[in-house]
Amino acid sequence: MDSLDLSLLATTATDYARDNQDHVFNQLLNPGFSGIPGSPIRPLTDYVTPIPGKDEVVLTEIVIGSVLQPDKREGFTPKNNVVKIKPRKAKVKPCKINLKFTEKQLVTLNKSYYGMIKGPESKLILDRLPVFEAYINKRIIDTARAELRNISLYNGVENINNPSPEGVFDGIRIKIDEALADGEIPVANIATINAITEANAVAEFKKIAKKVPAKYKFSDRLIMVLSPEHLEMYEANYQSTRGALIYNNAYNKRTLEGTMIEFFVEPGMTGADSPFITTLGNICWLYDDDLTTMSLTFDYNKRSEDLAYILKFQAATDFALAEEIWMGEIDD
Repeated sequence: MDSLDLSLLATTATDYARDNQDHVFNQLLNPGFSGIPGSPIRPLTDYVTPIPGKDEVVLTEIVIGSVLQPDKREGFTPKNNVVKIKPRKAKVKPCKINLKFTEKQLVTLNKSYYGMIKGPESKLILDRLPVFEAYINKRIIDTARAELRNISLYNGVENINNPSPEGVFDGIRIKIDEALADGEIPVANIATINAITEANAVAEFKKIAKKVPAKYKFSDRLIMVLSPEHLEMYEANYQSTRGALIYNNAYNKRTLEGTMIEFFVEPGMTGADSPFITTLGNICWLYDDDLTTMSLTFDYNKRSEDLAYILKFQAATDFALAEEIWMGEIDD
């Protein structure tokens, strides 16, 4: 096909989006973010708590204090201030995708799609992408999902004047910086470390782990979030000091030596001075699952002969309890 009827495509694509609205938005916002098979980048749902909500959400963690006491046989003697509610508020932020396709670009995509469905795996492709409109959506949603995880989730700095993935909402790294500045993350949770290299990564990671209270030490609910570079440094240091053990081979579950703290690699942590340890589920992914606040339309402009893709949604990220973040700070 050398040309397309873009006015007709605008109608059929909008109809497809309307008929498959649940699927399209679940693919974008439900935090599967499936990771990369065979790599240390795991599905986001392995460690993040998904929280659907239309507006502001209170991320509440119930912290149980000391509960035991001797029984003096004097009846009921409740301890005061044992259960403390520590609220942290978060709010979904409006986000959008605005793209403009020229006729030439759409013809190229169309040829690519028809080439795929004529190949030996055509049935498998048609099961997932039964029409060209589905193919367009998948290409865009896959890119948006990657940007949400690899850029916005950790490196976002909310700025309505920044038309990039960084500007949509504040990411985890800036929220940790704010919590450090405000004293929400206790000083006792911060280890003094050296700049992490291939020569010292194991020792520096362990300095952070030593800040974790004894009650968490051998819990299976602790994780360390780190960059791909820091994982490479850790494994190189581990191999040079411990030898080429099975730990260094391709195997999915990586833990900090001598602990049950599991590594979770995030590209968005690239450039961070230190990884951080937190509890499983403490990091939250907020998304608005109310279809009335979401929209996806295709708009054809006859004069310029192009097609606009307009998608609107709401999302954000945060952590529930600052006291359950432990990290390093480089000694200057």
